Amino acid sequence: MKITAEDLKALKVCDYIIPEPAEGAHTDAEATANAISEYIFGALQRKFQKGLDELLNERYNKFRAIGEFTV
Repeated sequence: MKITAEDLKALKVCDYIIPEPAEGAHTDAEATANAISEYIFGALQRKFQKGLDELLNERYNKFRAIGEFTV
């Protein structure tokens, strides 16, 4: 299928692309783990700022938008 991270972001399947080391994630596992940890921590902080209704609405709209197309 050859789908890239950029493709997934453009299709709104993912929200963010976590940067990896220049030589690839496998070359520096610690830096990769730190980048993932920082993103998850920040994402959770942003989610905790919202109420349940807002979170449910966002989730519903996100999944409704995946695969959306216009003629």
